Amino acid sequence: MRQAGYAAAAILVVGMGVGVYQLGSHAYKSLSAGASGVVQKAGFSLTNIVVEGRSRTRTQDISQTMAVKKGMPIFDVDPHLIREKLEALPWVRSVVVERRLPNTLYIRLMERSPIALWQDQKTTHFLVDERGEIIHQADASDHRSFLIVTGEKAPEATPLLLKTLEKYPQIAQHVTGAAFVSSRAWELHLGPRLRVKLPARNLDQAMVRLQEFAKAGYFEKADILSIDVRLPDRAFFYLSDAATARRKGGPKAKVGATVVKDTTMRGN
Repeated sequence: MRQAGYAAAAILVVGMGVGVYQLGSHAYKSLSAGASGVVQKAGFSLTNIVVEGRSRTRTQDISQTMAVKKGMPIFDVDPHLIREKLEALPWVRSVVVERRLPNTLYIRLMERSPIALWQDQKTTHFLVDERGEIIHQADASDHRSFLIVTGEKAPEATPLLLKTLEKYPQIAQHVTGAAFVSSRAWELHLGPRLRVKLPARNLDQAMVRLQEFAKAGYFEKADILSIDVRLPDRAFFYLSDAATARRKGGPKAKVGATVVKDTTMRGN
């Protein structure tokens, strides 16, 4: 009997010429007040809201954004409008919204995954997602495990950098920060002292050479301040003033003076 009632209500709605919504269609029209009443009596009212995939998005934000109420006519719920509103929330990547007759609104969220922190020129931090897009401002102290990157276009280049570092664990374990220089190439920070200049292209080739340097213990040598592997056939080691003076066999070099060392050299 109840199923028959549902069918009769549906026929009545169509016969009245009011807007009938079909899933996947962009043509939606609110039911008139009279038709809404008939539909509600037939059992087509919103009583269940099912949300799947929510991890970081607050339930309160979802509820306020949807702006629907239980008990309202199910055909007054606009899935397309709800999807557009939910996708504007910071953590939401995409949304599936469906009306499941007779009384359920189904929502499936695909949320964004944070992978790093971007620090702007004002030293404000923002979470970066797996596609290199900014999620929202964040407190760095709440995300101590994330790599902090700097540079105007650093966020969009961060996913590739992190994927590359995953392949070279002996390098990755030393990396404490990264700067995207001139929107072209990365400079890695290995602890408070050592800097590594990477090429804009052929990143894997440079990483292979760096991993050999890591195995040889160069990352732990206090006299090495910077390693430049931007050229494909050689690397340059920039040493501290004290190391420069020792190598020259003379008095201490001037402040800021450096020396370039070819990869064929061993030890320091």
